[in-house]
Amino acid sequence: MKKDIAIRWVEALRSGNYGQASFRLKDDDKYCCLGVLCEITQDQHAWRFRENTLILDEQAEYEVLPLLLREAFGITSNQQDDFTSMNDDTGLSFVQIADYIQAKFIDETFDGGPDAWCAENQIGPYATEFDDATEP
Repeated sequence: MKKDIAIRWVEALRSGNYGQASFRLKDDDKYCCLGVLCEITQDQHAWRFRENTLILDEQAEYEVLPLLLREAFGITSNQQDDFTSMNDDTGLSFVQIADYIQAKFIDETFDGGPDAWCAENQIGPYATEFDDATEP
């Protein structure tokens, strides 16, 4: 992933300016994490949202991230799948996804995938909950 894009994306995900949606790039006034990425970069490229659909060159319509955008962002197909899973399946918040992007693509202090990230940070499916009786 391109570092300058990652920096802007992390800032947007942490900003609190975007409601979080699942299973599509945009759903009314909410976005999945990849939808936020499209929203913050549309000023530099020939795409925009019309209602809940991403429009490229006024012709092609997408509800998922197309190859042209993946290439513009420097995101592989596997990375797209990882981000989609973190947002839709694992249910991580934008801040948690931003933390992963920061560590993996900006600071380069983490080399694993999302499952390892969640396990290491005890979030998502790896969250540990204590009740008052068992807490040390």
